[in-house]
Amino acid sequence: MVKDANTGYSGRYFIFISTVLAAVVVSQLWLSLSLQNQEERAAKMQLISRQKILVNEVQTIAADFFLSDSVVADRERSLELESRLEKIKSIQMAVVNGSELYRVRGNNSPEMDAILTRHSHDFLGLCEQLEALVSGKAAAPDLRAKLKSSAAAYSEGVSQMHLQLFQENESKLRNISLQGWLLMLVTLLALVLSFLLFVRPVMHQSRQQHRALSDMNKTLQHMGALKDEFMANLGHELKSPVEGLSNMVKLLLDTRLTEEQTRLVKGIKSGTENLSRQISDILDLSKLKKGEFEQVRSRFNVREMMDEVIDSIKPLAHARHIEVLHEVTPEVPAEINQDEFRIRQVLIKLLSNAVKYTQQGEVEARVELVNEADNLVHLRFSVKDTGQGMSEEVSRNLFRRRADDLISTSGDGSGIALSLSKELVNQLGGRIWVESKPGRGSTFYFTIVAEAALRIAAREVALRELKALVIDDNKTSLKILVRQLSNWGIQATPFNSPDLVAEVFDKLHRFDFCIMDLEMPEMDGRMLARRIREKYPDKELPIILLSNSGRQLMEDDQALYSAYLTKPVKSNRLLDTISDVIGISTVELSKMAYQLKAASEVAGPKGLRILIAQDNELRRAVTNRTLERLGYRCEVALNDDQVIEKMSRNSYDVLVMDVQNGEINGIETTRTLQKTTAKKKMPLIIGIAENKEGQHQGIAAGMDDCIDAPKVQDELEDKINAWFDHGD
Repeated sequence: MVKDANTGYSGRYFIFISTVLAAVVVSQLWLSLSLQNQEERAAKMQLISRQKILVNEVQTIAADFFLSDSVVADRERSLELESRLEKIKSIQMAVVNGSELYRVRGNNSPEMDAILTRHSHDFLGLCEQLEALVSGKAAAPDLRAKLKSSAAAYSEGVSQMHLQLFQENESKLRNISLQGWLLMLVTLLALVLSFLLFVRPVMHQSRQQHRALSDMNKTLQHMGALKDEFMANLGHELKSPVEGLSNMVKLLLDTRLTEEQTRLVKGIKSGTENLSRQISDILDLSKLKKGEFEQVRSRFNVREMMDEVIDSIKPLAHARHIEVLHEVTPEVPAEINQDEFRIRQVLIKLLSNAVKYTQQGEVEARVELVNEADNLVHLRFSVKDTGQGMSEEVSRNLFRRRADDLISTSGDGSGIALSLSKELVNQLGGRIWVESKPGRGSTFYFTIVAEAALRIAAREVALRELKALVIDDNKTSLKILVRQLSNWGIQATPFNSPDLVAEVFDKLHRFDFCIMDLEMPEMDGRMLARRIREKYPDKELPIILLSNSGRQLMEDDQALYSAYLTKPVKSNRLLDTISDVIGISTVELSKMAYQLKAASEVAGPKGLRILIAQDNELRRAVTNRTLERLGYRCEVALNDDQVIEKMSRNSYDVLVMDVQNGEINGIETTRTLQKTTAKKKMPLIIGIAENKEGQHQGIAAGMDDCIDAPKVQDELEDKINAWFDHGD
């Protein structure tokens, strides 16, 4: 029955689509034909215009011919007249009979044919007289007068032809417009009728089928709920006797048993514990299906949790002579807010499964940071074993299996554990998957989303007041360094050229320390450090040098730097080095961190107030949208006067301004603001320049930073973040 309905639907949809396609094809054919005729009329009008020009030209050449007394000049004019005469004849024939060369047909209107007939005598006379002139009969009596008369008469005829074609073209265009409207109305009427006759009945039948399927789905859901309820009741009924049996077995093990009895009782104990876990999994799945699952979030230490989970799995691993390893990468926060019990539950299931199906080798558990945004972290847990692995088909269906399915090719074990793990991970805001190949072991992954409660570098909060100057010609390395420092609360100002730093030497006193790369073109880190030390001693501006080489510094250069690190720089090593060069111990930083963190949780973050001064409307809209998406409050100034006026009446954190463009002269405005604005009210000024020279001019004028105009969307956020911490 469904098949017959689908067949009827297909037939009606085919008729509807065929109607639409037919209307489209007819419209396109009509439009193509109209355009073709229009192109032909346009080409014919161009030919007649050309004919008018040629007639005027032969008149001018003929007049010069009669007045000339030079044989050479007469020969040249004869050739010119002969050439133009051929073109006049060719165009006349094309207009009368059509021509493939000129892409015109001879289907002229009766009015056009009448004009051609009326002036054919003038055309023939003009041709005869031009031929006589070309053949050397210039001295013939009355030739000059006849030529002038014929040319004037034929020129008048050409003008009439052009006017007639213009009027016909206007009439055709009006007809085409009217026909287009009529065709569109007919097409719309055909579509409406097709919809009413074919599509609407299909939609009605589709709604009826949808209602039937919805009723069927409700029935299936009800049956599934009954099944889940039965499984839950069964689990509750079995849980108590199984736990009682497990306790009795433990008591029995404390009595005096023979070696054979002890072995058998331990087997019973293992079986009852496995059965108890299966029952707990069934109950948990039932709660998840009913929506009764409740997360119990708490603050816990990730590394301590991993240690405890590994300790719980070690007895099973030792019994199978399997080594269990684990690692928590440094980027992972020390403490998070999430459901610790459920995370432990999933980890234990995956580790138990890995140990169970690993004959020899090792099992490795790992926790790493995938991503972070604001105070949320995306963590990835992995459990890797050296077991037999599994095929791609088994891996793909592994987490879909239920209580009666197997989780291994060997035929033992239940799929409830993995099914439950998938449901639990989904509740934790993540996903779970496996990567495996036969003979190469398996790696189970799952992710969670949690709130970072305390990081390893929680002392970073105490560094918020610090300002760092970062210099590296490698943009990627520079971006990573700035991002790392910003994550610690340090306001990092990036420079990818030592030359730019040299231009702002007088402002280096505002920075607490400097990080620079050794290997830079033109002026390397050693040369730049010497120039900085000429004005700023080590205590006033500590310098941390980064190098790819890893070699030790020369003795005579060591006084230039406060510390030296080898790339790639480890984050904890960099943080320790910063602590050393600014003279704050790790203990002091940790104490300050807890105090500042408590204060920041009460105060909450503040949005920046930004004034945008750009003349170009499109660029101003891009800048405004970019900043608003970041959550900043923005106002706009259209010229220099508005910038000065708004700055005098309001207080802004940032001024984003064109260096020089139309109504905006950022250089002069910056100088004016420095003279008229109090220092404490002076905003951070970020200039937008068209080129490198503009950036240099903006910095020299007193702007704090500059961006290339095409890179506003990519760099504006980083520039602001480099000067302001998100929490400030």
